[in-house]
Amino acid sequence: MLQFPWQLDSDDEVNFARGVVNFSVISESPHFPGYPGFILAARFFSLLLTPVQAIIATSTAGVILTAIALYFALVTRLSPWLALCAVVLVLLHPLSAALALSGLSDSLAIGLSFLSLGFLLRAKSCRYLLLAALFSALMLTVRPSYFAIAAALVLIGAGRAASGGRESFFLLWLAVHLLIGALVLLYVLSRDGLGYFSEGWRFTQGHFLLWGNTAIESGAAQAVSRSEQWRQFFAGIIPLWLWPLLLFGGFAARKQHGWLWLGLGVVLLWTLLGQNPRNLRHGAWLYYMLLMLAGLGWANVLDARVTGVAHRQKMMTLAAVLFLMPALLWCFTLSAPRPSALRQALSMAEQECTALVTQYGIKVARATSALPVVDAWYNGSAQWALRQGSCRLSSEPLPQARSFPARFVGEPPFYLKLAP
Repeated sequence: MLQFPWQLDSDDEVNFARGVVNFSVISESPHFPGYPGFILAARFFSLLLTPVQAIIATSTAGVILTAIALYFALVTRLSPWLALCAVVLVLLHPLSAALALSGLSDSLAIGLSFLSLGFLLRAKSCRYLLLAALFSALMLTVRPSYFAIAAALVLIGAGRAASGGRESFFLLWLAVHLLIGALVLLYVLSRDGLGYFSEGWRFTQGHFLLWGNTAIESGAAQAVSRSEQWRQFFAGIIPLWLWPLLLFGGFAARKQHGWLWLGLGVVLLWTLLGQNPRNLRHGAWLYYMLLMLAGLGWANVLDARVTGVAHRQKMMTLAAVLFLMPALLWCFTLSAPRPSALRQALSMAEQECTALVTQYGIKVARATSALPVVDAWYNGSAQWALRQGSCRLSSEPLPQARSFPARFVGEPPFYLKLAP
C-alpha cells in the first residue's frame, strides 16, 4: 500500500480532508453525519502528515486493525493457526486494499466493530462487556451509518448473556452509548449549532430519494435492474469459487453461533435496503463476518469428524491451505502500483480537454485540476458545455470513450470521451 499514490480519489475524500483542517458538517467538511471519530483519528496522523495523507493513513490503519481484531475474535474459538489464516484472507482481499487507499471511514469502523465482538465473545466479566460497549460506541462515532452493526452486536451480546443478566447488559450498553453519543453531539453542535439537524434532514432525503441508489429510491419498477446490481455486488465481494467454502463452513456454525448469523442477517438487510450496491465497500463487513462464521463452522466439522490430536492438526492445516491457496492466487490479481482510474482520466483530460463535464469526482477535479468543471447533474449546463466542445467523464461506459480500468475490486472504472 505504501507504493501506491496517496491521492484524493473521490469527493468524499475531499470532504474528509477538509474536515481534518476545519470540521463543519454544514459546509460538508465532512458531509453528514460528520464522522467525528474518524476526523479525530485523522487529526492525530495529521501531526506528521498532510490532511490527504492523514485520512489515507487512518483508513490503512483501519484495515490493519480489522485484521488484528478478527484474529482477536476468532482465537477465542479457533486455533491460532486457523485464526491467522483468516487474517491473511482479510489482508489479501482486493477490497481491503481499496478500503486502505480510500481515505474513508469504513475500515476503521469495521475494525472497531470486530474489537467489540471479540470482547463480547470473551464476556466473562463486566469489564469485558464495558470494553465491548465502548468499542461499539466508538464505531458509531467513526461511522454512524453502522447503527445496523451496533444493533447486530446488541443481539449477539444479548444472546450470549445469561437470561438473568440481559437487563444489566442492556443497561450497561445503553449507558455507554448515550454517554459517548452525547459528548460527540455536543462537539458537533458547538461547531454547527442547530443547522446540523437541517443539514441532516437534507442529506438523508437526498441519500434515500435522489442520489443514493438505494432500494427506497429505485422502487419496484427497477427491481430487475437492482437484482443485477446486487448479483454483481456479491460476486465482486466473494468470487464464485470461494462461496462454497464460506457457505458450507458458515452453515455448519448455525447451531453453536446462531446469534452471529442473526447479526449478519440484520446488517445484510440494512445493506440491501439502505446502501448503494455499486459501492462494494458497503459489503466489506459482511465478507469479514461470513469469513469468521466459516472458520468457526469448519472448526466444528473437523472437531466432530476427526479423532486424535495429530489427525486434527493435519486436517486443520488442510482446511487452512484450502482457504489460503485461493487467497494467494487472488493476491496476484492486485494491480501494479499506479494512480486510480479517476486520477488517470483527469491527467489525460488536462492534456486533451478545454473543459470537463462529469457527475463523479467533481470536487476532486476542481481541487486538483485547472480545468473548468461542469456538474453533469445540472443537465442544461452540461448539454451547453458539451456543445461547446467539453470532454465527458463518467463512471458508466460511454461510446467511443477512453477507458481507465479500476485497480481493485471496490474501485470504479472511468471513461473519458474527448471532444470531437
